[in-house]
Amino acid sequence: MRRDKGNEDEDISEYGNEYNELLGNELRPFSAPDISFIIIVAMMDFKIAAWNIRGVNNVDKQNEVRNIIKDENLCICAVLETHLKAKTVADISNYMFNNWDWISNVLYSPTSCRMIIGWDKNKVKVMAVHMNKQVILYLVESEVNKTKFYCSFVYASNSGVERRNLWADLSGQRRFTSSYPWVIMGDFNVILKVNEHSAGGSRMNEDMQDFQNCLDQIEVDDLCSSGFNFTWTKSLHNPNCDVLKKLDRVLVNEEFMSQYSKAHAIFMPYLISDHNPALLVIPEGNGWSKVVNGVPMFRVVQKLKAMKKDMNKLNWQNGNLFTKVKELKAKLKSIQAEIDVKPHDKELKIEVVKILNAYTEATRDELKLLKQKVRVKWLEEGDKNSKYFHSVLKARKSKGRVESICDEQFLGSSSNTKPLESAGDIFTTVLSDEEVRGMVADVSNEEVKDAIFEIDSDKYSGPDGYTSGFF
Repeated sequence: MRRDKGNEDEDISEYGNEYNELLGNELRPFSAPDISFIIIVAMMDFKIAAWNIRGVNNVDKQNEVRNIIKDENLCICAVLETHLKAKTVADISNYMFNNWDWISNVLYSPTSCRMIIGWDKNKVKVMAVHMNKQVILYLVESEVNKTKFYCSFVYASNSGVERRNLWADLSGQRRFTSSYPWVIMGDFNVILKVNEHSAGGSRMNEDMQDFQNCLDQIEVDDLCSSGFNFTWTKSLHNPNCDVLKKLDRVLVNEEFMSQYSKAHAIFMPYLISDHNPALLVIPEGNGWSKVVNGVPMFRVVQKLKAMKKDMNKLNWQNGNLFTKVKELKAKLKSIQAEIDVKPHDKELKIEVVKILNAYTEATRDELKLLKQKVRVKWLEEGDKNSKYFHSVLKARKSKGRVESICDEQFLGSSSNTKPLESAGDIFTTVLSDEEVRGMVADVSNEEVKDAIFEIDSDKYSGPDGYTSGFF
């Protein structure tokens, strides 16, 4: 989905209907020549980075971008102040983002590309809502929980006069982001408070006041963050330079903070740039937090499937249970042998009690796991036309076959079975009409609950493999 000057208009027409259908009547893109597009995130946990790299014309900085994408497992990465000419944007972007898709705002500053946004096409699908020289706005829709939030990448001008155009653009975006979560991140090229300059100050200047007025108007504030306080240094190579400022920020509105309460920002080390990479982290939700549409039982099944990854991770963290049992057994034998030599050693006796308790617990867990593995084997092979399936089927037929009938009228004697011609003489006790109606009456939720809770905790009630104790 790479875009360049030659196919820009074609892409707009291609995604126009999709964008209008998604947004409905309540949202409208900016007027031409703005580009309209959307980001659909496949996973709830994802990371977005914005980094003023201060030029990516040399391969060292290009490799740093590749490294941060890989090391931080990013879904989206915004590279700011690229210093690239229009003719070099494609080649360098293809190298930095490798097999990712990307888009730039080179059309708005052809002499020096200001921003390039890359995204993992296997995780996200991208289109834009608004784009100009200083800001690109995205609408992000999670494919998992169907929630939406806006994301604006900013690379503000060095000129206070030009930045007023950015403040006006953000105020315009606020009109249709007011009811949605919204995050704004990037390089704003101006501090907000006097203590955000290493030299301090006594009062706010006009540029700072314009910035504060904009934030008040669009109702956003800094997201809780960790890492570096000052995000820009005047010179990395001059040891005598001590000028530091906080120019990069991650701002969010109240809706974003309410919906993503655990989201946070990290301002990472400068590395080879004079700006810190700003990283937005939305922590991973477990499988049970996944939002699924459908009937209740379908939702439960899908949530249980989604928890498989978390369960496997927990299993690996606890190590191999069978190996643990062997190790504890060996330790128990060893320390019991020591006690036989030193029967009055209290420390050894205390230690043997600890190991014995751990060994007992581990063997119980091993037994439970073996029971589960038996069920897993049935789940994996029981429904297939396999040798295992037919062996189980034969065993069940053998157990269920009626060889003889024992009845009181024959004083407990047994005989070969014969076809049953009439049941009237045998079954003298029958259900009344009221009892029959009770047998076919609707089952209440309370009856279902009672039946489920009467099942032993180590039994499983269905093909998902989860025991009754789990529920």
